[in-house]
Amino acid sequence: MSVRVWSNVGESQYRKDGSIVIIQLRDANIRAEYKITLSEHIVDTWERCMRKNPTLIKKYWCSCGFTESVCVLQPDSAKILRSNFQGLEKLLDVHRRLYKVKCPKCSESCTVDYVYNGLVFVQLSCTKSLGLPKKCPLSQIQKELVFKDRHRLTSVVVQNPDGVYIVFYRRMDGTWILQSKLFQPFQEYPESTIVQPHGALYVLLEEPT
Repeated sequence: MSVRVWSNVGESQYRKDGSIVIIQLRDANIRAEYKITLSEHIVDTWERCMRKNPTLIKKYWCSCGFTESVCVLQPDSAKILRSNFQGLEKLLDVHRRLYKVKCPKCSESCTVDYVYNGLVFVQLSCTKSLGLPKKCPLSQIQKELVFKDRHRLTSVVVQNPDGVYIVFYRRMDGTWILQSKLFQPFQEYPESTIVQPHGALYVLLEEPT
């Protein structure tokens, strides 16, 4: 499994139980540790590791002030396949604000604001039970999502024939690279590369206006 730590200082530790622990040292006083179990679905891993940094926060303007955190955006798999992995904003039912929504906690009818993070993770995995193809070329995955601001596609989590998750990274110039093994150089891949996508990471492209 490929693991890349996006920090200036970091390390990966391999445990006897087959798990990988990623340690990030953000500065002298802050240490973040994430445990990845190889048998765990990528969505479960993301939800567990990014619980404090969710993709979306729903703010309910009601008397109880309820907020709901969403770590992973999960569109309907069948609709994803029918749309060829395009039109994700529509499939995700993207909103900035909704009115007259019932609060899940106090049942009050109120306004809800949708606040999207700088990191947006979208589940793309599709089950064989749908009777539709699960694979697609990298070029087919939507390159940009527009919420209030624009987010660009930076990486796609795929499952290789051995059932192991690997990550294709998309550079700013649109080229794709993959590190097939730890501590080995990245290799460039064409957009026509066929993959079995399970998730896509989008990163804020510009500062909020």
